[in-house]
Amino acid sequence: MALTIPNRFANAQTIDAAKFNSNFDAIVTWATLSEASVDAVEASVTTVSTTIAKHGQGAFSARSTDGADQAVTTGDYRTIEFSDTQTDTFDTDTWFLKSTDIYTPLVAGTYQFNANVQMLAASFTAGMTALVYLTKITGGTTTHYLIMSLTRAVRTGGSASFVINANGSTDTFKLTVVVSSNCSIDWAQFSGFCVHPS
Repeated sequence: MALTIPNRFANAQTIDAAKFNSNFDAIVTWATLSEASVDAVEASVTTVSTTIAKHGQGAFSARSTDGADQAVTTGDYRTIEFSDTQTDTFDTDTWFLKSTDIYTPLVAGTYQFNANVQMLAASFTAGMTALVYLTKITGGTTTHYLIMSLTRAVRTGGSASFVINANGSTDTFKLTVVVSSNCSIDWAQFSGFCVHPS
């Protein structure tokens, strides 16, 4: 049996049905994937998408609760607390833990951190100083990087940015402050993101 396919641009063309069916079956067989193969492809695509998303994000922004002053004792590295849940706070990959105020990036690379700290003017009196640090903790090693120096005679608050590498597994970061005399933090904001993945 033969199939006749009309062609308005040429004469009628005749195709052998057996050859047509054989070729059609081959095409269908080639194009059909098993369920296991489909699952494997989907898993690979999901993994790649997740990796790309993490490399492109890792951004967070946290701030202290409005009206909740934080007392700082002389000489201590006081961890600044960020527990507010305002609309301008976010954490794209949930790497910032509010219960500890620590950020743990899970992708190795270079990160930029930004800090805004305002001391409570009523407690931050003349001659007092406050040193704000980006504190990096790796295993049992703690390193403090000075990013801001506040002096009552000059200013009671300020902002700073700092770029640093993170290993993507054990490195953690937080903001700490050391003061010359007992005083309080009025408010603070801490943010960061991955500038360039390794």
